[in-house]
Amino acid sequence: MGVNAVIARYARPALLVILIGTLIAVGAEAFAQGVGFSKDKSRGYFFYEPDAVEEETKPETTPKVSPTPAPSKPTEAKKQEPAPFSVAWLRDQMPRVRDLAIDNPTVENITAYRYMQRVMLDKSSKFEESWQQSIVSEPLLDENLRRPISTFGGNTLDASAKKGYEAAARMLASVAGIWFFYRSDCDFCHAQAPVLKALSELYGFKVLPVSLDGKPLPGNEFPSFEVDRGQAEAWGVSMTPALFLVKPSTKERVELAQGLIPLEEIVSRSIRAASNAGWLDQRSVAATRPVRPVYADDKALNAMPKTAADDPAKLSDYLRRELRRQVSLR
Repeated sequence: MGVNAVIARYARPALLVILIGTLIAVGAEAFAQGVGFSKDKSRGYFFYEPDAVEEETKPETTPKVSPTPAPSKPTEAKKQEPAPFSVAWLRDQMPRVRDLAIDNPTVENITAYRYMQRVMLDKSSKFEESWQQSIVSEPLLDENLRRPISTFGGNTLDASAKKGYEAAARMLASVAGIWFFYRSDCDFCHAQAPVLKALSELYGFKVLPVSLDGKPLPGNEFPSFEVDRGQAEAWGVSMTPALFLVKPSTKERVELAQGLIPLEEIVSRSIRAASNAGWLDQRSVAATRPVRPVYADDKALNAMPKTAADDPAKLSDYLRRELRRQVSLR
């Protein structure tokens, strides 16, 4: 028997065994999957079940949001150049032309700078002329109104202020007096006593001496005195002599000084304190000053309408009325 015959003889049974084993395996798998011949016999053993195709899941895409366009910048208005030969124009150009003339001192450059100087000087001269005309036409703007420029005018106002000063002092003495805290062993108190005595004689101020140690002053300027009963501590007296301006009718008081001061200073402080406290009217107080206090105060300026601030004519009218009112009070 040849080799081929032997192979053919034994190969057929082997192939049959392999075929049967394969069929059994396929059947078992189909049975395990619930698709047996008895269940789906119309399709036979050799039907083909294609593999399930997985649906392609498309990734969720976030809708694209177009970026909000940035607001367009408003076109910047071109900076308006100052008019030629205006003060603003000269302020910008003169340094440039001057520097050019210094760096390159040609006749043309220097002449250009000198002409610009000439224009500026002419403007200054015209401004000064109009200023003087304004003084003549607007007496409220004349400083002579506040204080005379001439010597004899100044002397006249000084004399008038002195009369007003004395009148205000006498008026104040009729409604207020001076409390004088002292110690008998205080040298400054000894020096202050005759000053207060003169104040009483000149203007009529009543002086009430208050002794902190219960003793009279040497020299007997004030033989009658009161002994301190706690007023000094209550009023904050820390040193002597101490002076207080007191209005008996209302029991109001104002501290004038703690320490030695001259007569004129006592009167000046008393008038100023009385003015602030409302014990003297403003007209009487103004008459004591060697300069007329004619001014537009902050209260008036803050009350000025905005329309007046934006209009030169309205601004002048408003301030003119305010200054005229101030003059009428003097």
